[in-house]
Amino acid sequence: MGKDCYIDQPFQCEYGFNLKIGKNVKIAKDCMIEDVAEVVIGDDCVLGPGVTINTMEWSKSAQDRAEGLATAKMVRLENGVVLGARVLVMPGTHIKSGSVVEAGTILKGEVS
Repeated sequence: MGKDCYIDQPFQCEYGFNLKIGKNVKIAKDCMIEDVAEVVIGDDCVLGPGVTINTMEWSKSAQDRAEGLATAKMVRLENGVVLGARVLVMPGTHIKSGSVVEAGTILKGEVS
């Protein structure tokens, strides 16, 4: 974790060792980061209340799900990203520098 970061409570992180946080990052209360795969949060990012970042994606196949098979995909927030309240970041998402995302948005893929 970089310098001058603030994480409000309650905060939940699945493992912690796959989470990389840059400097001057602010994470509001009720955020949850599922770091089954790597999650990178760049410098000067803000996560509003209730933001959820997911890295695990379940198989579309019922048989695979029954066997507990899932895929972990990295999530990356470049520098200066702002996520409003209750934003949901899906596995494999890459959010470009300076992006501002409105509250309640569901993100998947590349976001600029």
